[in-house]
Amino acid sequence: MQTMNKIGLSTIVSLVIIMVVSMSLAVATGTLLLTFTKASLSPALSCTELQIASPISVDACYNLQTQEIVLNTRRSFNSQGINSLDFLIPAQGKKWTCSSQCGNCELLLSGDSKTYYLSLEDYIPNSTLAIMAGGCTLATVKIPICAQSANA
Repeated sequence: MQTMNKIGLSTIVSLVIIMVVSMSLAVATGTLLLTFTKASLSPALSCTELQIASPISVDACYNLQTQEIVLNTRRSFNSQGINSLDFLIPAQGKKWTCSSQCGNCELLLSGDSKTYYLSLEDYIPNSTLAIMAGGCTLATVKIPICAQSANA
């Protein structure tokens, strides 16, 4: 009779252990899947949200002596999700790209100010420069002649 109780008790203990392990695996799998789906399926900032937030502010001018566009930029602190910037002069079909993968250009970090020098030999007075991120226009600015180069 005593061996019967031990067999019954070991069966109950093993069932409880199997249930605890199964529930732990189910919770771990659910948490992993929930984390994965939130990270991969959460929407990125829309173009409209980026434009409203105005993450990049710009001043630009053209230096006649160096034949460069002098582009003073400031990036706000709350501008996450910008991994590359495109500088575009639509009227001339000119485009420059700055990203973390580009060796010649350092991307403007959140909260930083930076001056970019874009080489442009065939300047058209008061051209418009567009700054884009992910196909979304963040800012446009006219490019007048720089005051220092106009006086020279």
